[in-house]
This record gives sequence, C-alpha cells and structure tokens, in this order.
Amino acid sequence: MKCRKNVKNLTDDQKRRYVAAFLALKSQDSVIHPGGQSRYDDFVETHLNAMMAEVDDNLGILITPGWAHRDSVFFPWHRELLYQFEKLLQAVDPTVTIPYWDWTREQNSAAAGFPFKHGFIGVGGTNADSDRVKRDPAAPPVDATHPYIYPFDPEAWSPTIKVIDPPPDTLNFFQRQFGERPDAPNLSQNDVTVTGTVTNFRAAINGGNNYLTLRSRSENLHNLVHRWVGGNMLRMTSPNDPVFFMHPSSLTRPVPILLSTIFRKGSLLTKRSSSELRDADQFISG
Repeated sequence: MKCRKNVKNLTDDQKRRYVAAFLALKSQDSVIHPGGQSRYDDFVETHLNAMMAEVDDNLGILITPGWAHRDSVFFPWHRELLYQFEKLLQAVDPTVTIPYWDWTREQNSAAAGFPFKHGFIGVGGTNADSDRVKRDPAAPPVDATHPYIYPFDPEAWSPTIKVIDPPPDTLNFFQRQFGERPDAPNLSQNDVTVTGTVTNFRAAINGGNNYLTLRSRSENLHNLVHRWVGGNMLRMTSPNDPVFFMHPSSLTRPVPILLSTIFRKGSLLTKRSSSELRDADQFISG
C-alpha cells in the first residue's frame, strides 16, 4: 500500500518525481476534449463543472457551488477526484503519491513542509506584476534549451492554462496572492480560530460526533486556504494551481480520525440518512 506523505517528509527525488508526473499529464491529450486541452486540464474542467452545478437547497432555491460542495458529498467527491488523479500520476511513475500540505503548521517559507518553494511548485506571486508566479531570478539556466534549473517552471506553466472561469473572469495566467484578502490574512491553526473562519482544525475533529459537523467545519477551513493562496486557487478552476491537489489531500485526514474516535467511544453516527453514513464509511473502507 502506498502512503501519502507530508510535504516536509518528501525527499528531493520524490519531489522531482511528483512534479515530473503531473507535468507529464500536461503533455497528454484530453479525454474530454481531444486536441483541445491536456489530460491535466480535464481535472480543472471537472472541478469547474462541479462548482457550476446548481442544486436545490431544499427550500426551492437553486444554489452554487453544487453537489461537490456544501453537503455530505464534499469529502467523498474530493477524495475520488484525488484518487483518479493519483492513478494517472502512477501510470507515469508508480512510485508517486499525492503529498499533503499541512497548512495548520507549514505556513511560511521557513517551514520544511511549505510547498511554495522554487525547488518544488514555485513561490508566491510578484506584486509588481499582477501577482504572477515567476522564476527564481537568481537561478541560472541549465543550457540554451533548458532555461530554468528547477523541474517546475512557473513561467512555462502560465501558457498551459487553457480552462478558465466563465466571463467576466479573465484570469488566464499563473497567479498567487498569499494573504492579500482581508477575509483570509492568515492560514488556520490547530487550536486558533483565525479571521475568515468560524472554527479551527482541532475543533473540526473534536467538536461533534457526527459526520456533517465535521464536513461543515472542514469545508469552512478548506475555503479559507483557497482564499489565502488566492489567484487561480480563488477560482472555480482552482486545479490550475498544482497546490490544489495537496490541499484536499490534507483536508481528508480528519475523517478517519473522527470516525475512529466515534467507534472507540462505542457511539454511532446518529440521526443521519443511510446515504450520509455510506459517504462517511468510504473513508474507512476506501
């Protein structure tokens, strides 16, 4: 069984292999729109379609984002999306798994597990240039045909962005805006509720012995991370930022923790529909 690792525990070789695998998906043809976009872009479009789907809020009002968010399917849907993406990565390199970013602890460039580094998936955006993610200006080219020394070239990534949000949004390049929004100046912490959230990571796990409480609180934290990173992560096409896949990989960790706690106490998920129980059970049975 392959294990998803914390970014801080990846070796340099594992980081290089992960980057090479998702870059390979950028060079593979789409199965949704052959000739029109890449296989990687298919996941961007899938997330966009899920966000745009309208669902009834049980009061006769259609709301978005739809069925992949705001309800019990939030965890299983994202887990399945990661699983399908990971299978394609492993078709390129069987040793690869999606790492997770522990954003409750690894919150700045001094932290070993902070994924936003030149040697991994690039850094934050450049304020003076519309928050574009750019190369390390101190990094020399390898040779005439390889202009960047690191495996992931953020300036080469921008032109590959083909799937964007519908008008009036026009963001079509690689952008990050760390902590620029007033509703997300800081990332969540284990025991501290920060601006822009109503909970914290530990409260999401321990605050209630039911799946939907976990889902609601976890999605609240999930949304904060999207806003804190900003740029592409703020859009419905958020997988255009490679950190997208490391984010829900971290967020699904509380589910088995909660369920093991419930079952250890001898209690059950009560007053929940059978479909909701099946959703939760997926995190035990896989």
